[in-house]
Amino acid sequence: GQTAASEVWRYAWPLSLTIGLVLCLFYVPLAFVLGGSNSLPPHVLWVIAATELLIAPIGVLLSNTLQAVQQVPLSQLTLWASLSLRALFMVPFFFTNSTVDVFLLVSLQATATFLGLILIAGFAHSRVNLGGRPRLILLSELKLGSSYSVMHLMAANSSEIDKIVATTAVGGHDAGIYSVTARVMGAALTPISALLLSAQPHLFQFRKKPRHETRRLLVAMGTSALIWGGISWAAMAWASPLVVLVLGPSYGEVGKFLPCLALVAGPLALRMSAGTILVAIGK
Repeated sequence: GQTAASEVWRYAWPLSLTIGLVLCLFYVPLAFVLGGSNSLPPHVLWVIAATELLIAPIGVLLSNTLQAVQQVPLSQLTLWASLSLRALFMVPFFFTNSTVDVFLLVSLQATATFLGLILIAGFAHSRVNLGGRPRLILLSELKLGSSYSVMHLMAANSSEIDKIVATTAVGGHDAGIYSVTARVMGAALTPISALLLSAQPHLFQFRKKPRHETRRLLVAMGTSALIWGGISWAAMAWASPLVVLVLGPSYGEVGKFLPCLALVAGPLALRMSAGTILVAIGK
């Protein structure tokens, strides 16, 4: 309920900022060293770090707070609006032929992310009491939360590590093509993510429900994931020639690889569903 969400918020945002600050201290020098001669300037890396490791996570945390009080559509709508602001701030760069200043680009992204944070905070504050005094996380809360943290870390690894390895394995150009292709497939599976988010409040009550109700919900979710995965594969295979029209001739290779990569849409949708269900039942 709202009381539980408010109580979690009291320790969640200070903990998030603390971890974000620690990650910033590691990320900036590491990115600068690994980038070598092609590295971005340190001041650009600091802006990226602040945007992605400090501002953006608090926005996601506020969105999750809305989800915790059964405001699932609103939580996703505010998060979508925040990300849309970032996309909107990119539009002017598509109409210029001159070289884009990287610092200006990342600064605008930071501004858009901060404005999005204010937007989400306004909606969250109207439904959850966010004014409680911050406190340290208890050991019992840390133990419970750490299992979910490990799960999210593993889930992020399996979704992103292939793109990191691709850079070394096939070079920057091909890795970029692969990454864009994977993002297109990820976008096609967005309805499955929406289904899982909508079902999540009910999933956390699994252990309190009769076994036959649980089985019905699991079968329905698995079937939906498989059906949408198949539809996504067919749609991406059919629409692959249109990629050039949407993304431009520079991304023509994406259309060639999309039908192949789209073959994993069904298994990927099932994996997403299974992961969410296992988390809900405490596994």
